[in-house]
Amino acid sequence: MNNIKRFFIIIAILTMFIFLGACSGTSETTGLLTDDFLKFDNKITNISTSAVLSPATINGKVIDFKTLSPVAGAKINLQGIITTYSDNNGNFTINNINFSTVGTAETSITKKIEVSALSYETISENITISAGSNIAVDFRLDRKTGVTSGLVILNTISVQNAKILIGDIEGITNINGYFSIDNIPIGSQPLKVFIGDVLRLSTLYNIKEGANILNINLDENSGELVQISQLKGNIKDSKTNALLTDKLVTISGFPSVISGQSYSGDTGNDSIKGFYILKNIPAGERVVTVIDPSNKYYDFSQTINLLPGENIVDINIIPKASSTNEMSNILGIVYDNERNFVPDVLVRLRIYDEFFNDYQLFEVTSQDDGWYNFTNIPQGNYLLTVIDTNIPKIYKDYFDDSVILDDKTLIKNISISKIAGL
Repeated sequence: MNNIKRFFIIIAILTMFIFLGACSGTSETTGLLTDDFLKFDNKITNISTSAVLSPATINGKVIDFKTLSPVAGAKINLQGIITTYSDNNGNFTINNINFSTVGTAETSITKKIEVSALSYETISENITISAGSNIAVDFRLDRKTGVTSGLVILNTISVQNAKILIGDIEGITNINGYFSIDNIPIGSQPLKVFIGDVLRLSTLYNIKEGANILNINLDENSGELVQISQLKGNIKDSKTNALLTDKLVTISGFPSVISGQSYSGDTGNDSIKGFYILKNIPAGERVVTVIDPSNKYYDFSQTINLLPGENIVDINIIPKASSTNEMSNILGIVYDNERNFVPDVLVRLRIYDEFFNDYQLFEVTSQDDGWYNFTNIPQGNYLLTVIDTNIPKIYKDYFDDSVILDDKTLIKNISISKIAGL
């Protein structure tokens, strides 16, 4: 019996030694894997999870802030990394936002998202994205706007209290026919113009960002969009450069003005002599005509390209040959080199017009006592000629191109020579 007990004791001791030997042949560290970390002998090591984080998704819609209509083709940009565009219904989706792509190993990030579209103000906002999330977000864009101002005229006359409707925004012309309308969404807008309750113009008008100039020219039945011009300046004598009053100035059938009149447009303290102004004329090529009712100047007619806004043009009109508005006299005696009176010779005054390359003539015949006399002829620079028209001819022709007639009577005696041998 004692031997059997001794046997089991020996077996137990041997088994314990074998177990201890096995333990001494293994690693001295032990570990435990948790959800996020691996724990080795109370030492914690972080395991990177970026490779296993689920991608996120952003989807939504871009709409007009005012009308709530979808905005197609809007650009949606996630902080310069991912870009997409809205479809015809304004919808968009940004798929597969991988956290390695957006540059983080965190499970939640904040990024800026920017939305832009043609004719709309760009907006941006920060958005927080979590791994595996599906984020729904809508964006409402404000349209860019413009300011429109201009003039409404009816046959060049300013129209007061005309109603201008651009889209659903209204403006009314003042006493001078001017209007201004703010905050109009840019782009093509319906335009309507009413005088009283009568619709005079209906069309489309493209509003640009910032300032827009819209001028409207109406006739008895309809109207058109035009650029308005103004033509002003002075009417001058082409020879003397003198300012000329009472000349009729007209553009292509529009109402005329008279130079130098109070309604010609010059309200300054200086003389309005020669000044004219034609307002509210549609821009473009226009025929300008100047007529002198006194018939002392040639009619002026010229095509002028009127630019929108103010055009300053001084118009020089040509006096009819020898014409000035002042008259003069010249008289004297024609005699020969022997101091004898010379009758029956032709005394001629000619004044040259450089614009027409022509002369105007004044002629008299010397009397028995050699006397000649010109009265009430225009002032100016004359060519004086004396010609013997008799047969046979006795005297040589006489020329003097330095005869100047001013506001005084000129007394000029003329000495002519006989032809040699007579």
